Amino acid sequence: MIDGQVRIYDSTDDLRSLVGGNVEIYDASGPSYTDVTSAARSASGSLTGDFCTDSGDYLYVGHTAPFARVTFDLDTAAVGAGALTVEYYDGSAWSAISGVTDGTASGGNTFARDGVVSFKPPADWDKQGTASLDSDKYYVRLSTANVPSTPPDAEQAYPVDGQYFALIFDEGNLSAPEGRARPEETPILHRGRAAKGVHYIGGPDAPILEPVELTFGVRVDTVYNRNALLAALTCGNPNYDTNWDAAGTSTKGDTSLVDGDGNSFTQPGFADSEKKTVCVEILWAKDGVQYGRAYHEVYFPPDQQSLAESEEGVIVSCTGLVYGKIEEVFWFAYQY
Repeated sequence: MIDGQVRIYDSTDDLRSLVGGNVEIYDASGPSYTDVTSAARSASGSLTGDFCTDSGDYLYVGHTAPFARVTFDLDTAAVGAGALTVEYYDGSAWSAISGVTDGTASGGNTFARDGVVSFKPPADWDKQGTASLDSDKYYVRLSTANVPSTPPDAEQAYPVDGQYFALIFDEGNLSAPEGRARPEETPILHRGRAAKGVHYIGGPDAPILEPVELTFGVRVDTVYNRNALLAALTCGNPNYDTNWDAAGTSTKGDTSLVDGDGNSFTQPGFADSEKKTVCVEILWAKDGVQYGRAYHEVYFPPDQQSLAESEEGVIVSCTGLVYGKIEEVFWFAYQY
C-alpha cells in the first residue's frame, strides 16, 4: 500500500455534523422540495412533516461524505407503506441499492417503527442527482412501494455513523486474508467411482468460527498519542476530537457469517466482557487505483501493538484477530 488511511470504528450510531447534512422532502404533486434538515436532525421537539404521502414522493437524505446508515425516530408511524426502496445517484441516473437492511420495517411495511436503514455505499456513488439538491452532497432517496394510508412523520431522519479513529499514512503494508476458510468436504464415491450416487459429507464448521489474523504497519507523519491509539484498538475512549469521545461500543456480533449448510449466523460474544472488537476499514491507492477493505469484529490484544518514533516518522504496527465479515469497500462508512 502507498498513501491511504486506516479508520478504526466502533458500532455506535453517532449523528454526523449538522453542517454536512441535508434532508429534503419531495412532493411530486407540486412538484416541490422542502428543506427539513434542522427538524430532521433534532432528537426531539421539531418534526419533519409528512413524507412519502403520494405516488412519486421521495425523502432525500444527503451528506458531504458518503454514509451507510440513516436513523429514524418517528413521531407518526406509517400504515400500509409496503417495502422501502433506497436509491443513489450514479452520475447519470438514480439506481436502487441492493442489500438494504430496513430496521424501520414491521409486517412487511416500512417506516412502521423507529430504526436504522443501512446499506453498503456503492462504488459509483456521485453527488447531487437533481438541480434542486446541494451540489456538494451524496444523496440517497427513499420511497415506499405503496401510498400509505397514514404517512410517516419523523422527529429525526439523519445520516449516522460509528465513532472512529483515523490514521493517514504512507509506506503502509497489510497482511490479511480476503476471506475465511470453509469446512472441508469429503467425497463419497460409489464403489470408488464418481457415479450418479456420488455425494459429499461436510466437515465441522470450526474453520468458519476460528478468527483469522490481520496485521498492518504504517508510517505516519504525526506523533499520535500511543494511549489514544490503544484505546481505539481496544474499543475504549481515545478522546479523539469529536469523532470518538465516549466509551466505545463493541462491534462483536454486528455482522453475520454463513455456515457449511448455507445458514447465516453471528459470532458469540466473548466470555470476558472486558474484551471488545472494532471494525478496521482501510482505503489506499497504488498506481492510480484505489482499493478498500473492511475487517469486522477485530480483537486487538493490547500487548501486540507497537508505536515506534524515529527521525523519519512514526511507525505504527498492529496485530488483531478477525472474527466477523471480510469485505471490499469503496468509501469510509460503518454499515452495521
